[in-house]
Amino acid sequence: MSWTMAEPCKRLRMETRGLEQIRLEREELSEVGQGAVCGEPSKERADQTRLRRYAVRMEIEEGRRLQAASDDRFLARRRWTGCAGDDARQAEDERPPNNCNVGFGL
Repeated sequence: MSWTMAEPCKRLRMETRGLEQIRLEREELSEVGQGAVCGEPSKERADQTRLRRYAVRMEIEEGRRLQAASDDRFLARRRWTGCAGDDARQAEDERPPNNCNVGFGL
């Protein structure tokens, strides 16, 4: 090889080494990034379990809220309409029993 070709080959090897170093750094960063995005399987399972438990707790809490609202509506209606009904029932209980035989001489 002549000295005219040696110089460009030397430059090419140096640039290739620099590019090789950049490629290695990028691969390391890519692996770190993939680990952060994908996560470990055990961590991923733990996260899914945590999310499922949270969803169950939220579902239970929503059921409690709905039941409490339903109970409040029921009690409000009962107070609104039931008060007169309770008084009428109480007055009915205090009345003497209706005896059909009284007054007919039977």
